[in-house]
Formats: sequence, C-alpha cells, structure tokens
Amino acid sequence: STASRPQAPPPGEWVLLLLQVLGTAAPAAVVGAMGCHVADAQLQEEACFCLVQLAWGGGARGKRAAIEAGAMPSLALVLATHTEPRHQKLQQMAKAILEELEKARHAQ
Repeated sequence: STASRPQAPPPGEWVLLLLQVLGTAAPAAVVGAMGCHVADAQLQEEACFCLVQLAWGGGARGKRAAIEAGAMPSLALVLATHTEPRHQKLQQMAKAILEELEKARHAQ
C-alpha cells in the first residue's frame, strides 16, 4: 500500500496550540524548562520557538508575559552556553528574541 504517513508539524506550530491552551502558564513553563535543561540545545531551540510565538505572535501582552517569566536571563544564558558553530541557528534565534524583548521592555 502507498498510504502516506502524516507529516510532523513544522517546528513551532504545535507550540502555538500549546500556548493557546496553557495561556499565561506557558511562559513560566517554557522558561522553567530552559533553566532545568541549560545544556540541552534541542530543548533550548524548541523553547526559543515558544518564545518566538510569544514575542511576535502574542503582541505586547506576549512580550510582557515572556519578560515577566524571566525569558531574558534565560536567553542570555543560551547565548553564553551554546557557543559552538553547530548551534549557530540557536544563537541567532536567542539573540533576535532577546533584542525584541529588550525593545519591548524599554517601550513599557
């Protein structure tokens, strides 16, 4: 049979649904996971996808929730910890999110 298998959703797509379901608990859960698994680059990348949804998809409210949950120090730790060239994508995401949250923090 040539039945096709369902494809996995693109990274971050399931995260948007999760954020909608969990609401305000999501930012704290994401930042908590980042803090518990600092050395796990894969988890940090998935957490960054979550924070992207908050920072760009959640508007000012999402940015504020991420900031209040402690995302900025967690992102700074990602930048300091995952410095190998193979983590360039993670570095770029973390830096972009941190810059976006920094702008939002100064705008408050």
